[in-house]
Amino acid sequence: MGTRSREYLDRTSKYESDQHLLRYLTRKDITYLYHACQLFFLLQIVNRKFIFRTVQIMPPSDIRFFTEDWTITVPSLPNVKFLRLTPLRSDEQIKILSNPLNSPFASPSDLAEVWDEEMKKGVKERFMARYNLSKTKYQALEIVVEIDGETVGQGSVYEIPQVLAGLANIGLTLAASARGQGIGKAAMQVLLRLANELEVDLVHAGTMSTNKPMRALAKSLGFTEREEVLSIPGRGVVADILFENVDYKRYKDLEMKVEFLGPVLE
Repeated sequence: MGTRSREYLDRTSKYESDQHLLRYLTRKDITYLYHACQLFFLLQIVNRKFIFRTVQIMPPSDIRFFTEDWTITVPSLPNVKFLRLTPLRSDEQIKILSNPLNSPFASPSDLAEVWDEEMKKGVKERFMARYNLSKTKYQALEIVVEIDGETVGQGSVYEIPQVLAGLANIGLTLAASARGQGIGKAAMQVLLRLANELEVDLVHAGTMSTNKPMRALAKSLGFTEREEVLSIPGRGVVADILFENVDYKRYKDLEMKVEFLGPVLE
């Protein structure tokens, strides 16, 4: 047999072997291979976003943020105090949240809420759950804002593991009397500073697209915004603009004065 004939037979034999293998896989394993390929490409997409990110979570710089009462002041607003939200101050938080005049850009879900006693009780219970867990897990810090002793706002930064482990959300609500004075920006900076005490590694926020003041503020703080409708089961749409990619660690050296007041009175 000539060399060319032998090569032809070798190629034919290999072709027939490959076709046999393909027929076998098609009959037995095509479903498995299909789903395996889907999973591979899904992981490539997710890898670019969150799941395989390098997590660098540091312990609190001062454990007293979670074990004591405290107040924070900043040099630019000496008459404004940012107090830790404690159980004894939870009524002040409710007072701010339940006043519709304090939320001119409320989401559809917020507008549908009825602030009856059951609603207020639920808000308090959720706060208490975060507060009690923060004593050991360091996943939440919340504030009320005072001007000359009058409560004019409330804010929070806490982990939302139901969305993603290590992701914290920032929220802020101010009374109309406190707007336009730089208090909102100062409060957000304080919350970003407090985010450095949490055991998280990402911080984001959300609002409605009509809330142009908040969008401008978020941009000035270093957030980038993305259009995405965010819905929560049982509540509906809570935001259609997400703020993300903020370098919250650069606020770790924020110029502020912290006065620790001893154990929290509950």
